[in-house]
Amino acid sequence: MTNQVTEDLMALIVREMKIDPASINATTPLFEGGLELDSFAVVDLVSRIENRFGFQLADADFRPENFADIQTLGGVVARYISAKT
Repeated sequence: MTNQVTEDLMALIVREMKIDPASINATTPLFEGGLELDSFAVVDLVSRIENRFGFQLADADFRPENFADIQTLGGVVARYISAKT
């Protein structure tokens, strides 16, 4: 499930954040050396993820290690999806 969620997450980032699909992959960092997101962009991204996947990220999950790269964030999202079913 995590791989599909990561693919869906990459598609969401490409579409909503106007990112060139050729410039990202699952291991692309969200911050330095990757997408270079700032705090406002992260809040926007989380809001879009919550709306797309139908859950609200808990405050405890707002840890730097959960936002290391797209694949890691995809794992967090997959955990929430699994908990819903």
